[in-house]
Amino acid sequence: MLHLVKYRFLQIIRMRALMFWALLFPVILGTLYYFGFWKNANCPQLEMIDVAVVAEEDSPFLTFLEGAEDLLSLHVMEEEEAEKALENGKVQGIYTEGRERTLTVAATGVAPSILETILEQYNTNERLIEKVAVEHPERLEGMMDSMKAYRDRTTETSLGGTVRNSLVEYFFALVGMACMFGCDLGFAVSLSSNADQSPVGMRRNISYLSRGKIMMADFLVVYGIHFVNLWILICYLKGILRIPLGEDNGKILLLCMAGGMIGVSFGIIAGSIGKSSGTHRLNFLTSITMLLSFFGGLMVQNMRHIVDKCCPLLNAWNPVALISDGFFSMTIYEDMARYWRNVIMLFGMGMMFLVAGCIVMRRKRYDSI
Repeated sequence: MLHLVKYRFLQIIRMRALMFWALLFPVILGTLYYFGFWKNANCPQLEMIDVAVVAEEDSPFLTFLEGAEDLLSLHVMEEEEAEKALENGKVQGIYTEGRERTLTVAATGVAPSILETILEQYNTNERLIEKVAVEHPERLEGMMDSMKAYRDRTTETSLGGTVRNSLVEYFFALVGMACMFGCDLGFAVSLSSNADQSPVGMRRNISYLSRGKIMMADFLVVYGIHFVNLWILICYLKGILRIPLGEDNGKILLLCMAGGMIGVSFGIIAGSIGKSSGTHRLNFLTSITMLLSFFGGLMVQNMRHIVDKCCPLLNAWNPVALISDGFFSMTIYEDMARYWRNVIMLFGMGMMFLVAGCIVMRRKRYDSI
């Protein structure tokens, strides 16, 4: 048994094309996703807005604007100087404080809209303060403290209380695709065990060892290799790229075990049935994997949710969607019932494919070898 495991292991790791698709391709794709949209989405670089301010140095309005130092680059000027700066494009707007506060801009766009919003916010706060000062003067001090600086007061969080970026679902689907790429490994060992497809299969079928031991050794080797590949991918995404796949490594480990099992077993049953060439069947298998990945959200962010509304049965049997939903439930919900349902479904489908593949392989008979 150990002899079979050793030499099957050496055979698999020497198949460079298979190891590329099973390990390197998901890592490369994850890197492209990171630099393509994740890094910019999590580290947005907002350009400072140059704005001229015509106001006294001790103006409350000027103090308010200084609180937005991360957004506004203030230039206190005289009125004529500010108008020239606006004409020359050195500033994008002019705040003028007199009897009424006004905003002057040279063109429309995002920056002028932001400047207008800031002015409207200050005017609204001022009217509110005047109203509170008249009706509830005892509350005035607390309100003034809360309005000293302009700052963002909203944060996107999940139901579990953690900050979440919806783009992370691309990486959930990426792990699901990587799990399904184990079908290439399972297909390779299954095909090489067929006497009518491979010289190695001929020798194996006339061996004194039982087919059960041979198939068990093959499965343990490819499943072990594939699981290591998946864990390398997870460590790369979490440890190096800092993708928030979840805090519970134990649950991530279990989900990868379930996903890896269904990927390998799917390849085993695909290699055990049919009589067409291995290349044609492998191409068909890869096409099925990419189609499942598409519906699982690998190419379109909300595809899994769209399919869930239009055809929930497809998501219920799509391994990539189940794996992606498993990560989703870990990072969103405190109740893990949905996570466990996905894991049980994956293990169940994996066992079904594995048993079916073993039965087909054991029943194969050859007139001559």
